[in-house]
Amino acid sequence: MRRVGTLEAPGDAAVDFLASLLEARVHGASGDEVSCLRALERAERLSPDLRTLPSRQGLMLLDAGRAACFRDLAVRRDATGRDAAGLAARAVECAPEALRRTPVNSRSSRALFSVRLADAYACAAEPESAVAAAQATVAAAQATVAAAQATVGAPWGGDLVRRKLVGLKQRFVAGWGGFERFGGSPPSSASPGRGTEGSGSRWACG
Repeated sequence: MRRVGTLEAPGDAAVDFLASLLEARVHGASGDEVSCLRALERAERLSPDLRTLPSRQGLMLLDAGRAACFRDLAVRRDATGRDAAGLAARAVECAPEALRRTPVNSRSSRALFSVRLADAYACAAEPESAVAAAQATVAAAQATVAAAQATVGAPWGGDLVRRKLVGLKQRFVAGWGGFERFGGSPPSSASPGRGTEGSGSRWACG
């Protein structure tokens, strides 16, 4: 065992990498920018040494983690009235890269990363781009549901994607009054379900 940040992990680069990403997400969600960025830098240093993860998967997870962390940190800054534009812009840079690296047949991941991209655009005050990404999320979710129905027991993470879409809809209502003025419609075709996300900021964390 060896220490990775505040976590104990086996001496395997892939495990250390994943532990660092997880730690970064926790710090990002709590608004601890210094600790979050330190954990992300550690994950970046470890990514070239991965042996038990395919390189494309490792880079996908790294970009997805970066996007989520920068988005969460932007949300926390916004909630305290500080300028969050720089962090939101970094989330917008990373989110498309995670989506680009995701295999076409990884439908659940593509649906999740699509809504994360929409979320990043919303945080960066780019509502038109957010609407387009949200519509892509619904299309990806529908394709995933169809594939899951064709394969008994195939997991797709639908509840998580639904909750993210509900959170995105709430952000549009809080920030701009809704989707409609940007030529979009609320992502209701993904059947949002029971969950709601976040409070206390225009861009409550999702």
